[in-house]
Amino acid sequence: MADGNADQIEYWNGPSSQKWVQNQQRMDRTLGAFSRHVIEVADVSPGESVLDIGCGCGSTSLELGARVGASGRVVGVDVSRPMLEVAKSVATDMPVEFVEADASSHDLDRDAFDLLFSRFGVMFFADPDAAFAHIGGSLRSGGRVAFACWRPLSENPWMLVPVLVAKEFVQLPARPGPEEPGPFSFSNPERVSRILSSGGFTDIRIEPYDHEMVMGETVEEAIQTAMEVGPVGSVASEADAQTQQALNQAMAEKLSSFATPEGVRLGAAIWCVTATKP
Repeated sequence: MADGNADQIEYWNGPSSQKWVQNQQRMDRTLGAFSRHVIEVADVSPGESVLDIGCGCGSTSLELGARVGASGRVVGVDVSRPMLEVAKSVATDMPVEFVEADASSHDLDRDAFDLLFSRFGVMFFADPDAAFAHIGGSLRSGGRVAFACWRPLSENPWMLVPVLVAKEFVQLPARPGPEEPGPFSFSNPERVSRILSSGGFTDIRIEPYDHEMVMGETVEEAIQTAMEVGPVGSVASEADAQTQQALNQAMAEKLSSFATPEGVRLGAAIWCVTATKP
């Protein structure tokens, strides 16, 4: 695995990875609309070969496997061993395999795939220009790229609202710079277009897609999502009991205002990015 991504590899094999594993079913429901949208846009067909970058616990790879069928192939790649253990446990009768690797440097088969897919997995490369140039070698001529990445934090209340509540009680970690690895490193479409162009891709399309995020069926579930996935939980868990109690109460009051009969719903905004390898 590439040394340049060592920090991310450590992060996704630590406590944060365990939180994703513990919340896997709820997060798959929460993020499912985005993966389905990008898969539809990618027009995945039976018999195709797909590389799923940052496959996590495997739900996107399984969706892709259902589309390509028995005559197709899906390879899910991730750096997180705990999440891949979950993925391998559920992909028992699908044309899906999982590899623990850093896609930006792993020795991928050349000209082997029809589609490079990712749901929120490509924003963490230390050197995305080099990563996409490398990964592009695994696509056949005419192969496609389709991935989801977050638009700016200001357009994503599902992440912004918990941060605004929490910062009144705890000191949150400094946000990465706009081009440093992190959830919003691809929020600038001009940067994304430049990275793909320098990687040799053409027909680049970067389209907005908005969908309400169901953070939980109840306020309590929504608080759990807010507190365990993202920057809030990493510091809230270290606060004293009184601070944690006050933070939970404030979070409950705020998230209650977004409660509906269909769950606690807040806005979410992504870029749906597609491109072609000539």
